[in-house]
Amino acid sequence: MENINPDIYRDYDRLVEIKIKDKSYHVPENNCTLRALQFINADFTMTKFCWNAECENCLFKFKESESEKDKAALACQQDTFDGMIITQLPHGVRL
Repeated sequence: MENINPDIYRDYDRLVEIKIKDKSYHVPENNCTLRALQFINADFTMTKFCWNAECENCLFKFKESESEKDKAALACQQDTFDGMIITQLPHGVRL
């Protein structure tokens, strides 16, 4: 795993489980989805994000449960939560 500066994450006490493409990942609670993607070493090389919701390049889709409909959000603003299901990554982000 690549060494990521731990100072980029908001304080957290535990990891929560999220799913992306039917695979489970454990990411820090209380952190935005972009930070969670960094935590699992997603590839951001084909993207450019502002990190403050101005560019809207980090638009992604997620569900709160399998029975829910997709919701759209900005990954720089939406915090991850236990049981989150990411159905569409931001454009250009690869796992």
